[in-house]
Amino acid sequence: MSLTPLLQAKHGEPCPYCNRIMRARRNRPTKSLACPTRDHVIPKHLVKGSKVEIVCLDCNQDKGRLTLLEWSAVLEVRGDPRLEHVRTFMEAHPDLVHHGRLA
Repeated sequence: MSLTPLLQAKHGEPCPYCNRIMRARRNRPTKSLACPTRDHVIPKHLVKGSKVEIVCLDCNQDKGRLTLLEWSAVLEVRGDPRLEHVRTFMEAHPDLVHHGRLA
């Protein structure tokens, strides 16, 4: 499946990292809405063939090249409310957590 239909399929669904509803770019995101983008859950520079998850643009840009463990540590220091959703995602996908620099 190409990326465009995958992104369109996630339109109206919550971001797994922050729970905000994702909307396609044509609807111009607001504070409560976010554009769906693809995130390499395990950063590409750490492993080839990384699992791709559709997440909102804000979360994807904030996570950047960090692993889930690294990003969750940053969120915890910041007191970021997304931490709860990221931890839930990590619990549901333990195979994606123990990769990278902190594992």
